[in-house]
Amino acid sequence: MDSPSEIVPTLVIVTGSRWFTNPSPVRAILRRYEKFELFEGRCPYGGVDDIAKNFAESKGMIVHPFPPDFAKYQPGAAFAIRNRAMVDTALKLAAERRWPIRCHAFFIRMLACKGTKQCSEYAEKRGVPVERHAFSEQEARPRQTA
Repeated sequence: MDSPSEIVPTLVIVTGSRWFTNPSPVRAILRRYEKFELFEGRCPYGGVDDIAKNFAESKGMIVHPFPPDFAKYQPGAAFAIRNRAMVDTALKLAAERRWPIRCHAFFIRMLACKGTKQCSEYAEKRGVPVERHAFSEQEARPRQTA
């Protein structure tokens, strides 16, 4: 039996744009959790997945990567299938462990963010609490000053 003082980790699903390069908002959200396990889509183009993965690893948290299977599926299908598998696996683990689960979706306003929308809507449909975080392009992709 868990002791009353033991911290129960939260299973955290992150989804977001590959164009999102500002680590500050992603880190700020993940800092809410004293202990968590991360589910991320291992987008081959970087973005929110890489930011979240790097932060989680720096804190010694467990990361569950879900890379898209381009060898088996076309890109659009590979991302959608990966997103569903990521949510379904996180839900199964949450039920087995009786741990809380959350999904954080990082959007860039004025961009379609189709995969982020699909993943967060699927998570919500499956009963996962979803927080949507919308940022301007300037907030999500700050320009580097020389």
